[in-house]
Amino acid sequence: LSKTNHNAEGSHFGISDQLMQLALKQFFIQRFLFTTLNISVLRALGRNDKLIRCTLPPNLRKRLHEEEGFKSSEIINKFSWLRILFYWYIRGIYSIVEHFFFLIKGEMPDSKSNYIFFSALSSKNFPNNFKNSKTIINWVLNKEKFKNLNQIYHDAKIGKTIFLDSYSINECSLPFYVNPSAKNILNYVISSIKICFISFFKMLLGNYSYALLLSEYPKLYLSKNTGEVNFARNYYFHNSTSILRPLWTYQAENKGSSIILYFYSAHIYTFKSPKGKYYNELYNYRYLSWPKYYVWHDYHKKYLVSLLGEDQKNKFEIVGPVWFESSNSFDLPKIARGEKIISIFDINVYNSVHFLSLGHPNDYFTSETLLKFHNDIIEVIGKCKNTIGILKNKRAKSKFDSKSYNLKLETLYKKNRSVLKTDASLDAHSLIENSVASINIPFTSTAHVANYLGIPSVYYDPVQQIQPDDRGLSGIPLIQDKEDLALWLNSVIK
Repeated sequence: LSKTNHNAEGSHFGISDQLMQLALKQFFIQRFLFTTLNISVLRALGRNDKLIRCTLPPNLRKRLHEEEGFKSSEIINKFSWLRILFYWYIRGIYSIVEHFFFLIKGEMPDSKSNYIFFSALSSKNFPNNFKNSKTIINWVLNKEKFKNLNQIYHDAKIGKTIFLDSYSINECSLPFYVNPSAKNILNYVISSIKICFISFFKMLLGNYSYALLLSEYPKLYLSKNTGEVNFARNYYFHNSTSILRPLWTYQAENKGSSIILYFYSAHIYTFKSPKGKYYNELYNYRYLSWPKYYVWHDYHKKYLVSLLGEDQKNKFEIVGPVWFESSNSFDLPKIARGEKIISIFDINVYNSVHFLSLGHPNDYFTSETLLKFHNDIIEVIGKCKNTIGILKNKRAKSKFDSKSYNLKLETLYKKNRSVLKTDASLDAHSLIENSVASINIPFTSTAHVANYLGIPSVYYDPVQQIQPDDRGLSGIPLIQDKEDLALWLNSVIK
């Protein structure tokens, strides 16, 4: 379905039809073709008649019927599609009104400042004692060594200005400066009313592209139709919201801004099956259209180039591990002081419904696999003198987690004195810096952080499912036997 081309015109947005079609394809991939559709498919497969109830446009429903054999519950599906179409249309109108007030209030960068802008951050990217934290802003400033940079802007709602050395870091609703003159505001209002009517009537005629992408219109219009626009030197976007590239960024790129997609994780690979073939890539990275990418290592670059094409390889810059969020509150527990620390990194185990909805092509991250991972490591560390294992979960507990697994894990770490479990929000980088070795479940990014810092690091596969030549290893050693893990750990400690 992600390969499907959609008929779309871009003239009323002032862009080419080709760009409008690309944006629409990216929109469907990011908003429709993931967990919600996965659940609809699974439910249909559980019905004898394979009757599918889903929220998709007519052309995609037709492909499901003709190529996959699903029967469509047409009345329900048509109603569901019209409902979601109307939702995105109303959401677009809301965005237009919202940007009108941004203009009135002047919520935009300084008109003359030389600045950079970070998109889609949250309060987790702004801990206390920000100066010494390991966030994406700190990382960029350490890497880039900017000259004549006046301001740093972001769109996170944190309600404060942060001062860092000679920089002030401010939240800002618009990612660029436009002249908020009465004439520009009036033209924006007139054009917005016009595009709302056009989108509505096009929607009635079966052309849904303008209605679905109406939220893109305000920034696109302002970037093109308000005279001289002061764009940022660099714009930074992260891989969590990577598929749909905002339409206004094409205009910013044409005006000389550097548009960068950075990966704060290197865990993007699919596994190699026992038959020697890789499972289908899960996130449709082949439809990325960014002009520049920051990746961790050459393996990371080669994998993405294999999806995007060799002609895209010059867009990649290898930068090492990228900091992103930081609680900036790391402190070794008293019990660990004076001990040699083995840092342990796993991945959250989801409940069965959420796990199935993600559409993972193989069932590796199960509670059985993860509990064996932890039991083996605890047994091995327990035989080492003056050594303690510290587990940091990949992320904090959520409603999607397996409660039974979390309970077993908590019990396991409480009853063993050779290990302890720390807060999932703590900084993995700081824990690794204080470790003598790092043991990781495949293919977590923390293994590469340790490798980058010169800390011995391995992937431990307790169920022997990972193929020794899997590209996801990316140069990190693989251990698949408890005795081999003990030998490796003892050699590192000695």
